[in-house]
Amino acid sequence: MSENYDALFSGIIGKDYDMLNLICPQATKMSHLVGETLAQFAERKRNDTLNVVELGGGTGITTLALLNAAENTRILSVDNEPVMQEQAKNHLKSWVESGQLTFSPVDALSALHYLPSASVDVIASAYTLHNFLNLYRSDVIAEIYRVLKPSGKFINGDRYALDNISLHETGFMAINLSYRSGVNALVTAVKP
Repeated sequence: MSENYDALFSGIIGKDYDMLNLICPQATKMSHLVGETLAQFAERKRNDTLNVVELGGGTGITTLALLNAAENTRILSVDNEPVMQEQAKNHLKSWVESGQLTFSPVDALSALHYLPSASVDVIASAYTLHNFLNLYRSDVIAEIYRVLKPSGKFINGDRYALDNISLHETGFMAINLSYRSGVNALVTAVKP
């Protein structure tokens, strides 16, 4: 993906992207960073089809960054907000028609419960987990850990108040804070 990622979003979901960029400029950058991180992971596994679950797909801004990151992915976008998910389906219709993208209309925890253990290569999200109540978020993270394959990656661009990433540990290894701007951070972790 190029440095000028604004152009990537201009045609397909430009109106939503422009509004989000005005409201929270870091959100559009974070979508780009989440996509770049997936691209790096997918490059090492380019001979495999990667199963990716996106939590909190919204109108499809981060979904588009993920789709453009690597062709060897099959993405399940999860969001229980029907209006936003319908917009994403319309914006990203060609990927749905190609079979690369599917949607789940249930909440994150329910969607993860439906997935078999050790069945997902990557779980990605941007500005989703911070919206969850603490207990629900803990349950979601436990389910993320359960459904990831060994060496699977969790990519989360979100609001993190803590710089000490060891305080976020939950059984994952290689926890990495690779980007920080104020409370906005990109954190990745790998399931052992």
